Amino acid sequence: MRRMMVPAVVVLAALASPPQARAQTPSQDERDVLAVVEKLFDGMRTKDTAMMRSLFDTSARLVTTSTRDGKPVIREAKIMNFLASIGRSAPTDTLIERIYDPEVRVSDNLATVWMEYTFHVNSRFSHCGYDAVQLARGPEGWKIVALADTQRREGCKRAG
Repeated sequence: MRRMMVPAVVVLAALASPPQARAQTPSQDERDVLAVVEKLFDGMRTKDTAMMRSLFDTSARLVTTSTRDGKPVIREAKIMNFLASIGRSAPTDTLIERIYDPEVRVSDNLATVWMEYTFHVNSRFSHCGYDAVQLARGPEGWKIVALADTQRREGCKRAG
């Protein structure tokens, strides 16, 4: 009798444990949304500001947050100023934004991408933080409607 009890307990314990998390395959929408974000960072690296401009909706908003002297700071930038700053960077400088663990959420025609990033000029570390990108799908496909980021130079897990 005791031998039959042990296997029954093992079976019951296995049935009671939560199922293992299964890796989900990203949907086509999620892949398309992430492709827009990756294309933006490719454009920064190659300084293709015309291509970058095509990724933004005309109403898009850019916001950067940071902390200065212990106080939160919010800065807004116009897309044209952001693109001009990319174009004005030194010809020998390569602007590299590396993203980590992007989380993509899509519902109907709205999408959000949240990701950690590091920013380098050539191979030199500049800063790190998180990007939050909002996209909307219109007649021309997915467009960035808002891009916000945090910026810091210290406490970066992936500074290298």
